Amino acid sequence: MTDLENDLKIFSDHAEMDNEQEYGILTDNPVFIKLDSTGQEELKITGLKMELFKGGDKIVVTDSVNIEQKEANAKCGIAEFYRNENEIILKNDPYVWQKHDRLSGGVIHLFITENNKLAKTIIKEKAMVISRVDTTGIDTRENKLTGEQITMFFQDNELSEVVVEMKATSYYYVVEEDEDKGMNRIIGDKIIVQINNRKIVNIRIESSPQLSEGIFYPTGFEPDEKRKN
Repeated sequence: MTDLENDLKIFSDHAEMDNEQEYGILTDNPVFIKLDSTGQEELKITGLKMELFKGGDKIVVTDSVNIEQKEANAKCGIAEFYRNENEIILKNDPYVWQKHDRLSGGVIHLFITENNKLAKTIIKEKAMVISRVDTTGIDTRENKLTGEQITMFFQDNELSEVVVEMKATSYYYVVEEDEDKGMNRIIGDKIIVQINNRKIVNIRIESSPQLSEGIFYPTGFEPDEKRKN
């Protein structure tokens, strides 16, 4: 199946189509591919079974799902692609690698722009984002955000803002002029992190005073729960 208008290709070794119901099921190595404006592969989804609803407006891939995109890769048990909304929903133990970030939670929503760039990610239910402090690979330490929902905003595929809500917790290392200062732990109802060029430029907490907390740990005195991750 090829949809040139929407730059989509779908194929497998076995397919059954019901044109009247606008439904199809593909098994035996089903593959979903979304092309960019130049005809190059931009997004690829594979799994053990693929179902098409409403003529392909909704596509559901189940079991051993693997997603490959220029800026991110993912694995999960179920992936739902909504063509008109340019949205992918990952369920059943979803896990996403986005450049230097690792994302996990109960459900992950990926929103793609019309030119196939990642615009926004929403992680729900025990959401967690782990990011490398140093993307060169020399420093293996990691910053961590956790909450019941985490929303990540991107500009030109670069992370620009992260909003953590409900039981929001942030662990991040403070580095000034290449000198380690220590680590901050922040707890609150809502944490907003602004990022520029992979560096944290501002953190804001929105919370009732009795529900917010900020603690600074000098280098070598980080809490045990952070050292374990």
